[in-house]
Amino acid sequence: MNLGLGDVEELVRRVGVAVEAGGEPGDKLQMGIYGEKRRRKVGVVQAGIHGLREVFNFQGLGGIGRAVGMAGVNMLPGVKDKLKQAAMGF
Repeated sequence: MNLGLGDVEELVRRVGVAVEAGGEPGDKLQMGIYGEKRRRKVGVVQAGIHGLREVFNFQGLGGIGRAVGMAGVNMLPGVKDKLKQAAMGF
């Protein structure tokens, strides 16, 4: 949901830039910028989620991966906040 809201926000921004410059709402340059920005953002979120999934699903050494992952998230300054912000689409 939050990534979708980010899509809408960026699309409105790009359409506004195109129209303010006297162009069409579907200006190819602005739509290209929109696509690239959203691909990067979604890619970062997907990579983070995949990484967390891999850590939490690691069953070696008696499930230590999950414990290490949670400890890392809780102990490293700012990690939990960054994860929350990414999940919210910021």
